[in-house]
Amino acid sequence: MAFKGSTSTAPLEYPSGAEDHKGMVDYADRVIDDARGYRYVRARTDLRNIFFYRGIQWITYDDGLKTYRPVGFRKTTPRPVTNIVAPLVNHTCSRLVNFEPPITVTPTGMADKDVTAALVGDKVIHVIKKEIRARVLRPVAAKWLGLTGDVFLVQNFDASPESGLTFVHFERCSNCATVSSPLEIEDAEDVCPACGANAFEPAVEADGSAVGEYVPIGKHNTEVKPFFNCYFDLEAASIQDSEYFAIQEMMPVEWVARTYGQAVADELQIESGRDYNQWYIEAAAFAVSGASSQVWAGLAGGKIVEKVRVRRVWLKPNLTHAPGGLYFVILGTDKVVEAKPWPYHDERGNPFLNVVHIKFDDVSGSCVGRSRVDDLAPKQEQRNYLEAILLVHARRMTNAIWLLPYGMGMSRSTGEGGLLVRYTPLAGAQPPRREQGLSPPPFVLQWMQQIDRESDVIWGTYDVSRGEAPGGVPSYAALSLLDERAQQGQSALFENWAYGWLQVYRQHLDIWREWADAERTYAIGGGAWAVEKFNSAQLEGGVEIDIDLGQFRPKSLASIRASLDMAIKNTLINVADPQERFRALTFLGLPEVMEDYKLDWEQANRENDGFKKGEMMPPPRPWENAMVHVRVHRPAMLTDWFRSLDPMKQEEFFQHVMLHLQSMPVPAPQGGSPPASPAMPGGG
Repeated sequence: MAFKGSTSTAPLEYPSGAEDHKGMVDYADRVIDDARGYRYVRARTDLRNIFFYRGIQWITYDDGLKTYRPVGFRKTTPRPVTNIVAPLVNHTCSRLVNFEPPITVTPTGMADKDVTAALVGDKVIHVIKKEIRARVLRPVAAKWLGLTGDVFLVQNFDASPESGLTFVHFERCSNCATVSSPLEIEDAEDVCPACGANAFEPAVEADGSAVGEYVPIGKHNTEVKPFFNCYFDLEAASIQDSEYFAIQEMMPVEWVARTYGQAVADELQIESGRDYNQWYIEAAAFAVSGASSQVWAGLAGGKIVEKVRVRRVWLKPNLTHAPGGLYFVILGTDKVVEAKPWPYHDERGNPFLNVVHIKFDDVSGSCVGRSRVDDLAPKQEQRNYLEAILLVHARRMTNAIWLLPYGMGMSRSTGEGGLLVRYTPLAGAQPPRREQGLSPPPFVLQWMQQIDRESDVIWGTYDVSRGEAPGGVPSYAALSLLDERAQQGQSALFENWAYGWLQVYRQHLDIWREWADAERTYAIGGGAWAVEKFNSAQLEGGVEIDIDLGQFRPKSLASIRASLDMAIKNTLINVADPQERFRALTFLGLPEVMEDYKLDWEQANRENDGFKKGEMMPPPRPWENAMVHVRVHRPAMLTDWFRSLDPMKQEEFFQHVMLHLQSMPVPAPQGGSPPASPAMPGGG
C-alpha cells in the first residue's frame, strides 16, 4: 500500500446542501486522501513514542508491514531498557491532571439575567465536570498530549434514553381544553397552539393522574480523540480556522445497530481494507515486546470484531449552500446517515465547532503541536546502546584470567573463576600470574549521565519538579528558583492545557443553554443544606469565563513544603491555631492527622440541615469543636436562602454561631506560651 496522498488537482467542492450525499462523500474522501502523505510520517513517529513509553524500545520500522517490529538480534545479544521516557511523561501528566486553576464566571452586562447567569455559572461548570467524568478524561487526554503532542476534545449532548428519563407534565388550555406539551407551548410563543390563549392549568386524567410523557434527561459528554483519528487543514492557524474538521475511526457493527438501527447495520458492506492509522491504533493496543510480526501489525491479539469505518465531518458555514454550517456522518464507503447544520450555537446564536484542540508545544506555521518525546526518543536509543555495551563488557572483560606458561604443571587456580590462557614462555619469562578484569570504560558511564541530564533539559524538568530537593540546596529561595525554572520550561504547556479545558467548559455552557432542559442538582457536600437545584433558564444571560494562571501554576511538593516551612518560620502561619494547623496539614496531604475534624464537620452540617427543615438549633456542647462549627455555619449565612428567612429565624441562627464564637479559645501566639488570662467574650 502506498501512502503518497492524493494527486488530484480538481478543486474541492462544497456540497450543495444537506441533500447532496454524493458531494459529502466526495468531500470526505478528498480531504482524507490529501492528508495521507504527511500523516503517514507523523503517525509513524507517534506510534514510536507510544512504544518507547511502554518500554518497547529495541524496535525498527518495517516498510513491508508499515509498522514497527522487534530488532532481529541474536538471542544472546543484550537488549537492556532503562526507561527515561515514561518517568518524564508520567511526571508531566500527573502535574497536568492535578493542575486545575479556578474558573471565574462574570456577567457580560448589568442586566438581571446576566447577573443571575453568572451566579449559577460556576455551579453549572461543576455539574458539567461530573457529567463528562472530567476526572477520568483528564489523565487520558494528558497521556495523548504528552506522547503525541496533540489531543482533541469533542463536546456533545447525549439525548438518548440511556442518559435517564424524567416525567414532563403537560398543560391544559383553560379556554379550549387542548392538552399541549411545554415544548409545543414554547414553540407557539407561550400561547395555546390551538386557540392562542395564554391561560393554562396542569393536565390530569379523570382519576387525577398527571398527563405527560417521559423524556430523556440528557447528559453532557466529551470524547477524547488522538491525532490518529482527526483531519483538518494543517496550514490553518487553528482548527477553528480550518474549512473542515473530520474524525475517522472504526466502530463495531453492534455500535451502528445500537445508534442508527439494525436496518442500517444490515445494509452496510464491511470493508476488508484498513487505513494505516487503524493499523497503528491496533498495533499500539496489541504490541508486546518479543511478539510476532502479526501481533505488531495489529492482525491478532483479541476477539475478531467486524468493524465499520465511521467518518464525522464538520464543514464551516457557507452563505450559499449551508449558512449554519454542515455536519454529516458517513458509514462505510458512502452511507450518509446524518446530514444537518452544526447542532450547537453560542449565546448569540452563532454555530460553533464543538471541538477543542490542545497542543503540547506550538509549531510556527502549522496547526499541529509537537511532543518533546520526539527529541527524547533518540537520547533513549543512545542510552540503551551504551547500557548494552556495558553488559557486553561485563560479560567478556570483567572476569580475572590466569596466564599459564606451558610446562608449568599447574592444574588448579585460586581466586575467582575466569579464563585460563596457556602460552609457551621464553627464557627468563615470568611465572604464572593472575590478571584482573577491566573496569567499565569511564567514558560510557559519563556519557549515560550526560544523556540523563540532557533528557531533563529537553523535557524541561529539574530535580525539584519531580519532588526531589537537590543536594546542597537548603535555601528556600534556591528551591523556589529551581521550581520556577521548571515551570518556565513547561509554562507554554500548562497554558495550553488550562485554556484548552476553559474552552471545553465554555462550549458546554453554550450547549447547556440550548439543550439541557431538565433540572440539575449541585451538591457541595455536607447534607441537604449544601444542595441547590437549577436549570438552563437561569443561564439565559450572557457570561464570560476565564482562568487566572498566575498564582495557580502547579508546584512540586518539595517547593510547597519549603514555602510552608518558610511561612511558619516567619510567623505568617500560627500552628497553635487549630484551624490554620488543619489547613496546613490538608495542604500537605495529611488531613488524617486530625481525623476528628471530619466528625465535627458532619455534626455541624446536620445542624444546618435540621434548621432548614424547621428544627431548632441545639445549644453548643462543651466537647464540640467550635472552630469547625463556625466554619461550617458561616457559608450558610451567606446564601440567598438564608437572607430570605424571617428575621427571627435569622437571629436564632446568628445567636447559635455567636455562642460557638464565644466558646473558642484565643489562639496562643506563635512560638510562645498561651496568654495569662484567656479571653472569653460574653462568657460561656
